Amino acid sequence: MFDTGILDASHILLDAQYMDVSMMRNALALFITRRLGRPASLAEHVELYINDDYYGLYTQIERIDQHFFDRNDLGSGPVFRSVNKTGRFAWQPADISGTYGFEARRGSDEALSLVRQLIDAVNLLSPLSIDLDDYLAYAAVTLAIIDNDAMVINYFFFLSPEGIWRIFPWDRDTSFGISNTGEYSSGWLDDRHVSNTQRAALAARLLAQSCNRDLFDDYLLQTGVIMRDELPSVIDSIYLAIRESVYADTLKPGTNSEFDEAVAVLRQAVIDRGQFLQELPGTDRSLSVESMVLSEWEFLPGGASDSVTVTITFQDEARVAYLYSWTDGSELEVVPMSDINGYSWTSTISFPAAHDEMHLAVKYRARIGSGIANSAFYYPLYGPPYLARDLSAPTVRRSHEDLDPDSFEILLPVRITPYLWYIPLVNTSDAPQDISFCGFQTGDPPARLFAGADMLVMPGDTLLLTNSRSVLEVILPGRTILGDLVIDSPADTQLLLLYPSWGTAIEMTLGPEVAFYQSGLVLNELMARNETTIADNFGEYDDWIEITNSGPDAVDLSGYYLTDDIAYPFKFAFPDTVIQPGEYFIVWADDDPEQGSMHAEFKLSSSGEGVYLLYSLLLVDEVVFPALGEDVSFGRWPDASGAWEILALATPGAPNEGGTEVEGPVEPGLRILAPNPICGSGLITIHAEPGPVRLDVYDLYGRLVDSPFDGEIISSISFSWDITPLSTGLYFLRLVQGEETIVRKITLMR
Repeated sequence: MFDTGILDASHILLDAQYMDVSMMRNALALFITRRLGRPASLAEHVELYINDDYYGLYTQIERIDQHFFDRNDLGSGPVFRSVNKTGRFAWQPADISGTYGFEARRGSDEALSLVRQLIDAVNLLSPLSIDLDDYLAYAAVTLAIIDNDAMVINYFFFLSPEGIWRIFPWDRDTSFGISNTGEYSSGWLDDRHVSNTQRAALAARLLAQSCNRDLFDDYLLQTGVIMRDELPSVIDSIYLAIRESVYADTLKPGTNSEFDEAVAVLRQAVIDRGQFLQELPGTDRSLSVESMVLSEWEFLPGGASDSVTVTITFQDEARVAYLYSWTDGSELEVVPMSDINGYSWTSTISFPAAHDEMHLAVKYRARIGSGIANSAFYYPLYGPPYLARDLSAPTVRRSHEDLDPDSFEILLPVRITPYLWYIPLVNTSDAPQDISFCGFQTGDPPARLFAGADMLVMPGDTLLLTNSRSVLEVILPGRTILGDLVIDSPADTQLLLLYPSWGTAIEMTLGPEVAFYQSGLVLNELMARNETTIADNFGEYDDWIEITNSGPDAVDLSGYYLTDDIAYPFKFAFPDTVIQPGEYFIVWADDDPEQGSMHAEFKLSSSGEGVYLLYSLLLVDEVVFPALGEDVSFGRWPDASGAWEILALATPGAPNEGGTEVEGPVEPGLRILAPNPICGSGLITIHAEPGPVRLDVYDLYGRLVDSPFDGEIISSISFSWDITPLSTGLYFLRLVQGEETIVRKITLMR
């Protein structure tokens, strides 16, 4: 209790006991955990003097820092702290952080993905790597001292070098019968449960297994013995050591006599509570949910109040069940459910007309003989929210738009980098699809996420499920993206689309990943006013676009698309064919797809427009061409690699011949002749009017990292800049010519 080794810590942390008149509850709670053989901070009482002026008595608490880890021989690894009552391993809507309620205390914020992975594992009943002794001892002490915060807030979680999660207690002063307002109630002496333990998903998951309950009961018995037989002497020794300091402390809570009385009450209370704990083991059991069904989950807006019947079925008999409902920002409503046969319970509740969504949870207890189990459990495991904080839960909603799962065409997963992938779900219908509160699950072991409110996928639009929403939004701005699914790969795993009620709408096996990389596939030549037959073997069709494979490897064209409008990327899907290095492929832009697989459903504008080559939704190559005369082609010179110019001779399906400069102005702009993100080296091709230009390159922090063109005079409308010297990162390119300024964003990944 008074180990001076605590002074070797990296910081001095003083805890003022403003709510605890006895000034010792936090130290006693940490002492119990250490007596159980589990890691916990050291604590000692100290007097604080500043310039010889006495500022009262404090408890010095050992920080959870490297000194703590070295002292307990724990090794190194990321450390997280629960700082909000949402930090109880609950699913959050995907429009906020999936680790809301946790913060990284050692290691970067990127390590929070490990916590997100653990949240999925807890709720999807996937295998867990948890130090059971740590956690069940922590839960036992929490119940023993009735710490109503400890299971959902104010604990540290650590991932050991062996990949095992460990828990450390922190800030346990609102315990042993006092509330967070400092009021003492003797009712804690025979309290059989901790209310917040029932909303700790990890505790509920572990205590559902009989072997874990046996270990928990063993720690509960040990804690009771420590409280009954050891804590009175510990309290006496602390009292004698700190009494004079407390008497002299003018900032303490309460008077000197109130301090003496609080210590005496606490001393007797730990004896009584310790004796009571001997009666608790063996009086509890868990109960698992088999199914929860809603009679209806979707209603039209604007009508009168509707009703919903909820039926929940358990694997064994329940003793009681209660249905919780809540809407955004409203109080919880609780109604008892009716017993159908002991296994199934039901209740019909009103869906208020003033709200567009209502979330549901069920609280239940198991039957033990003719009695009731001590612990209550929830479905979902983490139960309803605390006030003003929504969680993902089975939901009923009102919407103007329907959800037809068959409208979604689910494409192959796309691997962008070794650390980034996405799954495209295309809305193939001509109506918006409302995915508000829908769930998506994939992976092995699986991960799950839920859409937030007011999420529509418009006709022809694509919903992207990904493992990193923040990164993908940089690469594909303006897209409908849901993340983060913390799995290595979705390939060959089950994909589930869940209704807002959590019923299954789609279950299918995903195919293999398709890899996106710099394949060497480029746009090479086009003609926007093809008035005559160029060659017999091409027929008498209209506009055409030529691509070529300028790389060293064969490229499978499946998954590549052409469009003249980047907002509608899938206008032309290349047929399932392979293009060899140096080969050419012609697409007829004649808006006549019935002619065959080489005909697109768009034409090129004779006054000029853009053409875009994409792989899934990733831009591979693009060109913006000017107004062109009849039978005049626009292409790269030199062939397959140079800048775009008017060519001396149209050569569809063959190497381009010499070009000439385009007369007249061309709108300045940055043209990226590599995928964005750029993986490896690449060229930025710039189109501008002949004359002076300036190009500045800035990093994410606004620092100027390069100025490859600083007022140089250019004589061509196109020139290139090699970005190879840049390191991995996000960059902003600022092109200035005359009064025109254009900014483009690129992502470079090595």
